Amino acid sequence: MAAFSDNSEIFSNLSSKIINLFLRRTEGNQDIISKTLDDLNSLNYRYPIITNPTEAILLVNQCCSFIPTDDGILVQKYSQLLWNLVRHQNLLIEGKTLTLAIQWCLSGLQTRDKNVILDVLQALDTILRSNINKQIIPVGHVVRELCKFLQSRSEKCTLEITLLVLQCLEACTTISDDQKAGSDLHRPLELCSETFLNHLTKKATDSNDLVTNKILQTCLVGLQNVVLQHPGYLLTELGTILGVIKTFMLLGIKNVDYIIPQKLMPSALSIPEIPSLTREKKGGKLTKQKKHRVSGTQKKGKPNACEHDTTSGGYVPATTLLDYNSDSGVGDKSTSFTPYSVVLGRMITELHRSLSLTLHEMSIPVLTQALKCYAALVQATPYHRMSSKLMTKVIRNVKPFLYHKDASVQVTALIALGCVLSSEPVLPETTEAMLKSESSKCKQKNDDSLVVDDVDDCASFNDSFEYADFEEPDNAEEDESHGNLGIPWLLKRCLTNLGVEIEETDSSKGAAPVKLESLQILSVMSTKYFEKFILPHLSLIVKALDGALMDSYIDLKLHAGRTVDFIGQAMSKYLSNEDKVIEVPVTQCVHFWKTLLNKSLVDLFQYEENPVLRAVACDCLGSIGPHIFEQLPRDKQILCVTLLFSCTRDGENSVKGAAVRALAICVTYPSLREDTGFVLDTAEAIYRTLKDEHLSVREKASWSLGNLSGALVLSSKESKEAIEEISSEMILKLLKACISGASDNDKVKMNCVRGIGNLLQLVTEEMLKNDPFPDTVEKAFGVLVKCCTTGSNMKVRWNSCYALKNAMQNMHLYKKSYFTNKNWQVPVFNALNELVVSFKNFKVRINAALALSSPKCREHYDNFYYSVWTALLKAMENSGNIEDFNEYKHRDNLVEQICLSLGHLTTFLQVEDLLQLQSTLQLYEDSLKTHMSKVTERLVPEKSTQLSEAVYALNQLEKRKELDENGRQVLERFKIVFQPDI
Repeated sequence: MAAFSDNSEIFSNLSSKIINLFLRRTEGNQDIISKTLDDLNSLNYRYPIITNPTEAILLVNQCCSFIPTDDGILVQKYSQLLWNLVRHQNLLIEGKTLTLAIQWCLSGLQTRDKNVILDVLQALDTILRSNINKQIIPVGHVVRELCKFLQSRSEKCTLEITLLVLQCLEACTTISDDQKAGSDLHRPLELCSETFLNHLTKKATDSNDLVTNKILQTCLVGLQNVVLQHPGYLLTELGTILGVIKTFMLLGIKNVDYIIPQKLMPSALSIPEIPSLTREKKGGKLTKQKKHRVSGTQKKGKPNACEHDTTSGGYVPATTLLDYNSDSGVGDKSTSFTPYSVVLGRMITELHRSLSLTLHEMSIPVLTQALKCYAALVQATPYHRMSSKLMTKVIRNVKPFLYHKDASVQVTALIALGCVLSSEPVLPETTEAMLKSESSKCKQKNDDSLVVDDVDDCASFNDSFEYADFEEPDNAEEDESHGNLGIPWLLKRCLTNLGVEIEETDSSKGAAPVKLESLQILSVMSTKYFEKFILPHLSLIVKALDGALMDSYIDLKLHAGRTVDFIGQAMSKYLSNEDKVIEVPVTQCVHFWKTLLNKSLVDLFQYEENPVLRAVACDCLGSIGPHIFEQLPRDKQILCVTLLFSCTRDGENSVKGAAVRALAICVTYPSLREDTGFVLDTAEAIYRTLKDEHLSVREKASWSLGNLSGALVLSSKESKEAIEEISSEMILKLLKACISGASDNDKVKMNCVRGIGNLLQLVTEEMLKNDPFPDTVEKAFGVLVKCCTTGSNMKVRWNSCYALKNAMQNMHLYKKSYFTNKNWQVPVFNALNELVVSFKNFKVRINAALALSSPKCREHYDNFYYSVWTALLKAMENSGNIEDFNEYKHRDNLVEQICLSLGHLTTFLQVEDLLQLQSTLQLYEDSLKTHMSKVTERLVPEKSTQLSEAVYALNQLEKRKELDENGRQVLERFKIVFQPDI
């Protein structure tokens, strides 16, 4: 700091000295001024020096006023000082001083010394660029003077001078908004464009020369600025500009010759000829060909022509065509059209090849950017549609950089491999390449190089790096057999970065960014490769996570907590899959959670100053899963529940919401679901947070209420005694909370309607005898009808339809004696009938059809039995009318559900219904037969129970004695519909 203050003081003293010299104007001062300028230029301007900008502006003003432009020595030294002040000290020159400085620079170009001209142009370029968006500059005057300078010295200008002049012109083409509004700059822009085009349309020059390429780049950037600022110029010079683009877009590509840009003209498109269609003859008859004579004049023009050749009706051409047709199907014929998908595939493959070549570079910034590009390319590439082994090449090219000496390269390599693991769908070659255990083939020997012993497993930096075919070596089978028994190499590297010593040589820990990205890799692995990568090595992974959770670095704790959450969810999903054979003992999974619950995970709840950590800790407890939770020691179970309940009263919204969500997950566990005290405490916590003023908390509370109500329904089906312990007051309170939440934000509404449907299933006949319940139930149905028929959020609508389906399964709700409004079914059935027939969203129509099949007996349909029949038949007829093509994927599911709902209605069919439905069936019979036949063939037996019951009901109805002849005919048509094989 002392050095900086000294430099500032020196600059101030020298500035005052030179200003005083200018004011006195005595003879002999020129040498002193030159010496003072040298002293000023010797200061280190890369650090802040100017403490008084006004003093520096005064220095610039005085120098521009008194330094003559014909004194080459002083001009050169002052130009360097001006460049330092503006470029490194960010000195803002404004007003008259700006105009004076620009005019001084333009006057300084009159000198003959090339070195002086270079310094003057450099200073001018810096002034123009630093003021382009801050102060209006005389663009027109600058452009005219620079163009005049180029024209007068075109033969004497070196490439360096030409480059600087063009850079100044390019700086003039970037104009501030003030100038666009206030002055007519079209002519200066056109002058700049003409200069740029003159240099771009010259004869071919050395494209390997750096200065030449910079000149071309500057001209192209300037031309782009002109087009953006002056659109009218593009209309007049479009052909010339397109010609320039056509030439320079291919410049530098190998084996592509340079073509001087030429003005492109609109091409006159020719009208394509319509091929003549040869009329095919039937019956094997051939039209007799007439042999046209060739005139004698033509015969004489043919050397060695004979009478037979000229009168044979074109024998040689005819036989030639026959020869071609005889071989027309042999081999691949070249076509004039290449499918876009093929072109795109070749482009992607070429991008992979080019990026792998870029990995030859030793520059750290280049490697970092190349690996980032690799990551982006992997995310955008559909590898399942590309040639095989392309993903393997990516993995082997990136793998060596996990051991690079630079942490940033390691991080980007991990990012690229994380994108590989996230690629959809999962490819067998990805799993195969990742499962190979780590050997000594890719190790970091020292800080300067990577040792790569085998090109098959690790891409090297020599020629085989790019062009290696990655064939398996001779000992591939041996490596594979041993590799599958060990830890995957990527997992091992991540654990090593996190400080887990797997082998004696694994003692190095990664830098903080490397550790963070290693945790990201573990999270990605758990989502798609849990069974093969994570599960067999839980004991090592829990060591890494336990250490990361106890690390002092907050971000590392946060990422470790999220990784625990991901692994917990994957573990719970794996153990819940009844179809899979559990290969790893559950005790290992229990040990995983016991280790974390001993200290590291619990400590996250103590961070009062960091609510994000506490929220993540709540998420982790919510991901334990029922299988693990049931086997945890009792003290650990109590610990988890206690921590979550305490967090529901936290002052931070994120913690409160995460805790309530975790409790709603825990309430689905069998042991906790049977604990009435826990269920009631959870219900109270959810009810309390549902009234929170923050939307994010209410959203999670509403989701939790839906989960809680679902758990209560499940308990009621398993044991009626369990649900009887839940007071009717609590159910009424939760139902009212859901009704209130249904008028909230859509994110809250979609969960509250789900809760209404579940809670209405719990309403018993005893509850309906109490006064508040009937009115609340009617309000609940009214809310569901309103939500399914209004609003633009489709999820709210189909959740409402599904909630109606759940509610209509409760037989107690159909007893009208308990309701003041005797026909609550009227709005419900009318709304569902309307939705299933014509609503644009097919998922809403599917749930509406599902709801129409939920009543369990004929009496529950009341007077709507026939209208439901008609609505479902119309819905099937309209299933082909699709306004939005995105709904097409749901069409088959809609038809299936309509058929199942019709089958459910058929089970309630009575003799007197046959004649009532005769006309309706006749109207839609053909469509019903077609769709029912397809659905019957497509559905598996487990899903076609309703159709089988419909057939059984029709057979039983046929045995009824009161069935007359007309009724039997209608019944026979019903049987043909549901049994198309009879």
